Amino acid sequence: MAEKPDRNSEELTWDVDGIAVYGTLTRPAGTGLHPAIVFVAGSGPTDRDWCSPLLPGTNGSARLLANALTENGFVTLRYDKRAAGPRVRENLPRLIGKISMQGHVDELTGAVTTLVSEPDVDASRLFVLTSSEGAIHALNYQTGTPHRRFNGLVLAGSWPSDRSLGPRSTARASRISSQRR
Repeated sequence: MAEKPDRNSEELTWDVDGIAVYGTLTRPAGTGLHPAIVFVAGSGPTDRDWCSPLLPGTNGSARLLANALTENGFVTLRYDKRAAGPRVRENLPRLIGKISMQGHVDELTGAVTTLVSEPDVDASRLFVLTSSEGAIHALNYQTGTPHRRFNGLVLAGSWPSDRSLGPRSTARASRISSQRR
């Protein structure tokens, strides 16, 4: 099955400790304010689409979920951690001795700030969707003193790597978004 391109998407960046963080924003068609969801990837070199070079194949479940949620009226932002994605080789030397739990919270804080600055985002309806270790970072953000709290957290655990999450994730995203209306 051919992968559909992200709908109404654009690449965004923000800075954390002098290193650019790269993300993909997807927005629904139409005007007005929309609820928003920031995605936080799991452990290790898991990228914004929730693919990891340490696991065979690609599942891309974050991309699938983002597209399904966008089709149902949500603005989404998913990002590569500074130690993941296509820029990992250039970033790692600059991160030696600097990788910390606070650094992950700083990445998420930048994502939240970037997301709520979008003119079509309803900042009063801000959510986070995580995978694996991303749940720890979202909870650290939420229980700290964030400038903007999440209205809801979806904290997903790890999934067996031999299963495709595609159809199941899309169905769940549709159910979640239909409950929000």
